[in-house]
Amino acid sequence: MKLHRHCHKSKRRADDAVFYAPNGAVIRGKPAIGQFYNKFLKSITPINRIGRISLDRQSNVCALEIETRVILTPEGKWKPDPSGDFQRTVVDLFTVNTQGKVQEMRVYLAPMPLKADK
Repeated sequence: MKLHRHCHKSKRRADDAVFYAPNGAVIRGKPAIGQFYNKFLKSITPINRIGRISLDRQSNVCALEIETRVILTPEGKWKPDPSGDFQRTVVDLFTVNTQGKVQEMRVYLAPMPLKADK
């Protein structure tokens, strides 16, 4: 099974999937998770890429390091920006059930550097 293809695909989420957000929120069910992603991604319009991927086929777990184009604002905060450099922003951990659907998703924020790397 191509486990990494299941990551971030809404049609491949289990109906009773559970999403653990980095802010502590727990979102249950395929429709609610889809609504969350649609609303969140529209608000930040990031440019992402997969930095690294790790698969554990025995446990049906997929871990992704997501990199986002970001800039460091004058206030010292990182924000998505198409002109920015790619920085590791989150680590996603997915567990796939026996039907091949994503059953559980956990997102962990990656520590950001204190200054932009040049």
